[in-house]
Amino acid sequence: PSSCPWWRWIRGPTLHGRRIHRCVTVQKFLFRRWIVVAMATAQVLFQRFYYSKSFVRHAMETTAMGCLCLASKIEEAPRRIRDVINVLQHVKQVKGQRTIQPIVLDQNYIALKTQVIKAERRVLKELGFCVHVRHPHKVFKSLLIKYLV
Repeated sequence: PSSCPWWRWIRGPTLHGRRIHRCVTVQKFLFRRWIVVAMATAQVLFQRFYYSKSFVRHAMETTAMGCLCLASKIEEAPRRIRDVINVLQHVKQVKGQRTIQPIVLDQNYIALKTQVIKAERRVLKELGFCVHVRHPHKVFKSLLIKYLV
């Protein structure tokens, strides 16, 4: 649906730009002491999800956080949802040039945590629990080692 012609106001370069922007957001999450392979996995899961779902009907930030949580579990470096939410808030505060404040554990936090859990489940359901990702950089690395050594 996100690439269907009836979404006339989100198509072409705008849609492509939104996908790239969210992948950059995922990278900003994970450059803060997270594993690079988990970052790449989260980006792949995010792209696969939005090839069949709409940007309008599913919030991109919560889906990105769900993909990050799922990718960290897939790559066997699990992170708590609270850590993912804290990093998102930190990225938003730095981008908006605001003072950095810790997240308050209130009803809004609990609602956001629940949304992230639901987004993670939605991604799993949409992908049919097929979350195996083969990264091209691993192939390039093995080829470089083979031919340069």
